[in-house]
Amino acid sequence: MGRRSDAPARAGRRPRPGGAGAETVRGLAFLLALLAVVPYAGSVANELVWDDRLHLLANPRTAGAQAALRFFGEPEGLYHRPLVFLSFGVENSLWPAWAVGFHLTNLALHALNAVLLFTVARRSGVEALIAFGAAAFFAVHPLQSEAVAYVSGRTDLLVTTAALSVAGLALRTDAPVWWRSLLVAVATAVAVLSKESGYALVPLVALLAWRHERDWRRALALTLPAAIVAAAGVLMRPAPLPTWPPFRPLQALAAVGRTALEYVELLVWPVGLQVDRIVPAPGGGEVLACAAIALLLAGGALALAARAGPVGDWAVWSVALYLPVANLVPLYPDIVGTALFVPEHNLYAPMAGIAVLLGLALRTAASHLSAGGVRVLRIAAALVLVALALRTAVRVRDWRDERELFGSAAAAGSRSPRIWYNYGNALMASEETRAAAIDAYRVGLQLAPNDALLWLNLGVALHRSGEYAEARRAYERSLAIAPSPLAARNLAALP
Repeated sequence: MGRRSDAPARAGRRPRPGGAGAETVRGLAFLLALLAVVPYAGSVANELVWDDRLHLLANPRTAGAQAALRFFGEPEGLYHRPLVFLSFGVENSLWPAWAVGFHLTNLALHALNAVLLFTVARRSGVEALIAFGAAAFFAVHPLQSEAVAYVSGRTDLLVTTAALSVAGLALRTDAPVWWRSLLVAVATAVAVLSKESGYALVPLVALLAWRHERDWRRALALTLPAAIVAAAGVLMRPAPLPTWPPFRPLQALAAVGRTALEYVELLVWPVGLQVDRIVPAPGGGEVLACAAIALLLAGGALALAARAGPVGDWAVWSVALYLPVANLVPLYPDIVGTALFVPEHNLYAPMAGIAVLLGLALRTAASHLSAGGVRVLRIAAALVLVALALRTAVRVRDWRDERELFGSAAAAGSRSPRIWYNYGNALMASEETRAAAIDAYRVGLQLAPNDALLWLNLGVALHRSGEYAEARRAYERSLAIAPSPLAARNLAALP
């Protein structure tokens, strides 16, 4: 006789959240990849602009992979991002100065990040449909265009790929900790060698490990290799660290609050997008108001991060990846006290967490609606995604060439002297737009009256236009600010 058991039957394997089958998941991932690529398809026809020209065309160290290896021991200005420059060198070996190839690489990384976000969100306990919506929002939002359509924005793409890999590994608590620790260390190395904000992966993995590991030893085993890699990155960094002004808590909090307001506005209403975004620093009564906003946001973020489940996980992600770019420490020390540097590409990585939290909030709202209300909410969400994708497709056209890029920023009221300087240079290439170039340089000088290069190029534009007296004054002002052989020669050449 067979052995009889009266033990109660146990439950079978628990399905993944949302109950989506493997084929459905693969279909959603493929659709996400398409959604990530289609709005940016126009970028393939774009030229290399601004820093792309400096990094890819005018830098002999990116001419090939072997030359680019020098970036690991030598800085590029104040930055040490050797992995990004190595990728440029490899591509220049494969397709020298071919803009299409560089843009395709950025598109591939963006699509990968969208699919990774979908995968990691599901692993964190988010239903498949909500995870898909969050990843789609991340993929098509126009704020992402600066990181994707601008080849030099690859820094943020690589950091996000590494961060999503780290989050996914931290959530794989059923897997051996030793190999996860090794892969987390590799991902951290990718991040810190791609951009300075990559060091945020150390607190990210530490917080996720603390939330999910069974005991402190496993959490430490997962975190310690990443911390060692990050410390090695700091010690081996050949570029000097920028000099920051003294830390003033009230002003720093105000800067954080003002930066957050700017990003929230762009998230909700992404118009007036512009490269090299600079906003006025809080002054007067704004300081206290913006500092209060920063404290309220910090309290809300900490309350979310303290919650169990995916809400807490993605709040931790958002805080860890946003803090390095929040202007708590000035991102652009030269304008501290007068303006804040709030580039759109800095929100690329934090947007992943923000998107998932938004999806979870919509899920909560839907739970209080009738079946008809849920259908309306889904239709509205789909329409918003379509509108965002169309706005992104339009924004990508601004990156077509430098005249379009800087002109769109100027039309949006840019407060960056660098934008007006470069816009003037683009306009001065044609005799028909030389008067507009003069106007562009003068706007730049209103923002930076002691910029010697702006005065010099204003003098050149006036010189070519036959306005010799004004050109003389411009050259003399440039020389008074910073001696320059070029300005001296131009001054001597005046009739």
